Amino acid sequence: MANKVLSALGFIGFILMIVLPLVYYPNLPDRIPTHYGFNGVPDNFGAKNGIWILTGIGAILYIGLKLLGMNIHRFKYNQDELSAGQSIFYRQYTRQTLEIVNLISVSAFAYINYATIQVAFGTQQGLGLWFLPLLLLLVTGLVAYTLINARKLKKME
Repeated sequence: MANKVLSALGFIGFILMIVLPLVYYPNLPDRIPTHYGFNGVPDNFGAKNGIWILTGIGAILYIGLKLLGMNIHRFKYNQDELSAGQSIFYRQYTRQTLEIVNLISVSAFAYINYATIQVAFGTQQGLGLWFLPLLLLLVTGLVAYTLINARKLKKME
């Protein structure tokens, strides 16, 4: 159930990441932010078609992680060392972790697209001071989640 919710949220982020530039592209000024500093303020500007580079990278990442998750059954675990329960846990855990990574990454790309559009229109100053710390917190939380589940697997032995 959790994987379906994560997958649905990731798909919504994916759609937003693509639809935002499609809707706003015709009205964007010729120069838009193409890079942000650590403080979230744009420090480089370029042609408005640069928004498609970010969108393309996000789409490739999303689709790649989805394909990886769909082919998780092809992973070769050392069956001699794993019980049936451990093997199932590995697959479920790996699939869920990929869904979380996908959700975090597509959400970040969608927000950066949104912020880029808003900065280009002059309604926002940048990504915000909170963006990078929040992103780092989410990634650190994912690492902690991974370590906790690795301990659960050890206990199954």
